[in-house]
Amino acid sequence: MKLKPSIELHDMGNTVIAVCSHDDGSPELYRFNATGGFILQCLQTETQVETVATQLVQHYDISEAEALAGVSDFVAQIADLGLLA
Repeated sequence: MKLKPSIELHDMGNTVIAVCSHDDGSPELYRFNATGGFILQCLQTETQVETVATQLVQHYDISEAEALAGVSDFVAQIADLGLLA
């Protein structure tokens, strides 16, 4: 899985703004916290939920189970928003 190529990420410190350009040229903005932004950055290239969870464990020092559950939930939410390719 990965983000749609039309999505641009802008790191604003503790917030990441995702700009999704639609076919008609109109933009849609989404705001994410730092953890969501970290996951989005991981999803800029083709990857798996387990791989992103492992990176989250290393970066935030949380348990593998907590990371896997969090990444799975987050991916489901952004899929519902239509942000995944």
